Amino acid sequence: ACKAAFECDALALNAKGYNIYTMMNPIDPTFAGGAVKDADISYRDLLLVDIDRSGVTSEPATEDDVLAARALATSIRDYTYGKGWPDPIAVMSGNGYHLYYVLSDVGNDSASAELVKSVLRELAAKFNNEIVSVDTSVHNAARITKVIGTLMRKGMPSESRPYRVAEVCDEL
Repeated sequence: ACKAAFECDALALNAKGYNIYTMMNPIDPTFAGGAVKDADISYRDLLLVDIDRSGVTSEPATEDDVLAARALATSIRDYTYGKGWPDPIAVMSGNGYHLYYVLSDVGNDSASAELVKSVLRELAAKFNNEIVSVDTSVHNAARITKVIGTLMRKGMPSESRPYRVAEVCDEL
């Protein structure tokens, strides 16, 4: 019932023009309210690899930008799979691609924060190009992410730069 109510409210707010986000990692059950900070996260449940066009990202992506992000996501997925990582959950984020890797037994401490930062930096160093790149700033435990099924509004849309719905990809 709670999930259905959230989905209904998220879609209603999105229809009114709001971008809808959710926490990526579980919040500590003792959290008392206010803005969630890294210290309020129980543990790291997901690693986000966020791939968007390089340079200015203040307006919606073009179809070529999205296709380039998809190609880079496929390369990263293939590379990490070759290193023994599980397949990620792939999401077209509206302006690029997200790869979500499910984590197990990763705490929320300074060592895990450094590990996530270093993984993102290494992927960026190996895969970034002039068109698309890995966002290395998405390392924090209290990271929010787009709610799948909602329209991402960033900047002003145009015929060549439309708003798009974030959606899970069956395959890359």
